[in-house]
Amino acid sequence: MKKSALFILALIVFLLLARIIYVQFSKTEIVGEPPVKSLVFHKHWITVNPLEDTGLQDFVDMKLFYDFVANLDFDQALLLYGEPDNIREEEYNTYYEYSFNDVRIEVGREEYSTGDGIGVSWATYAYPYNKAYSEVLSPEISKHIDPMKEKTTVLVNNVEGEIKVLVNVVGTRVDEMILY
Repeated sequence: MKKSALFILALIVFLLLARIIYVQFSKTEIVGEPPVKSLVFHKHWITVNPLEDTGLQDFVDMKLFYDFVANLDFDQALLLYGEPDNIREEEYNTYYEYSFNDVRIEVGREEYSTGDGIGVSWATYAYPYNKAYSEVLSPEISKHIDPMKEKTTVLVNNVEGEIKVLVNVVGTRVDEMILY
């Protein structure tokens, strides 16, 4: 290999390591107040880790999902809620929309590449109409949101560390919620 190619390769490796170190050290973890075990802060997102014996309703207003649950597929939604108000399609994904007074719910069928072919996952989305984050997130989480930031993503884990709810906050309003 030429010296210039080795230099470029070494530079790329150095930059990747610097980025990994920056991301690792740019996060801050604090002990939370019950029911929050800890909060991990990254540049634009907050990860919420719960104490034992807590449910998602302790952190997020789950009523906004009505009775929709995680991993609900279209056939189940059809049986429970009837025909959707709208069907929205993107390139490889389909979303079945249900409208309520305070929220629009989508049951999303999303395709992804598995290496061996195409996989399918289902997610439940909620788009609240004009809800402030302080109305949707618990006070233990809300007090850590900076409304001056353009966007903050809040990830609420279960006790096993799996993401169960994602809440996107834009300014002071909840833009989107995803139930996994």
